[in-house]
Amino acid sequence: MSNKYSSYKQFLEENTTKNSNISDKDKFVFTDFISKRKTNGLFGYTPSLPLTFSKEGPFELHTDLSGVVKQNFKNLILTEPGERVMDINFGVGLKKYLFENKTVALREEIIQNIKKQVSTYMSYLIIDNIQFEDEQTEPNSLYISIYYSIPSLSIEDTLSVAIGE
Repeated sequence: MSNKYSSYKQFLEENTTKNSNISDKDKFVFTDFISKRKTNGLFGYTPSLPLTFSKEGPFELHTDLSGVVKQNFKNLILTEPGERVMDINFGVGLKKYLFENKTVALREEIIQNIKKQVSTYMSYLIIDNIQFEDEQTEPNSLYISIYYSIPSLSIEDTLSVAIGE
């Protein structure tokens, strides 16, 4: 069996130039019949994290796109910058704000950091509102609720994150 490409670089050049006319809007269109995968007879998009065993297959799978998006969004929020291999800028890193004084300036910094990360890594997601929960009972904890939507999928959801519990 012969390989039509002499190098990996040639493969990339040929296959990326063919698809270069795809607009940014089209790159983030999700379709059930294309992106849903069949794994061991089960249909699902990705394994649900943390990994849990399933009676039907090896692991529980997300069967709807809203679960996949929420899981990816949570990973973006909780990952520390520098923690992800090959992309040191990925992640908000809420843990670094845990023992800071809870001021208005700190909240604005967190909000701007979240919005910057979302625009870079999840541009299909729209942040509607970010609320900080009352920290009087647990001063060394951080509770954030992020209300978001994805217009192309008609999804509106909330991600609630608690750090320091």
